[in-house]
Amino acid sequence: MAMADEIYKSDREAEDELEKRYESLELTREQRIIINDYIASTSTVNHRYADIAYMSGIKNTIHMLVSLGLIKGMGEKN
Repeated sequence: MAMADEIYKSDREAEDELEKRYESLELTREQRIIINDYIASTSTVNHRYADIAYMSGIKNTIHMLVSLGLIKGMGEKN
């Protein structure tokens, strides 16, 4: 699905180009480590946010289906 999305594909191409430009910079080992750690941290945060948004969407969908009567027994206690 992602590879069919033009915005995603464009962003991936830009990411690849920026990675090449980053790799060509004359940085010290310490500078590169700091930048790599920062990139990894922002990536981890963004992935976790995407996971939370996905789970929230599933939860909201289930609540909507229960409220429409399409799923029964979700709110009952035994």
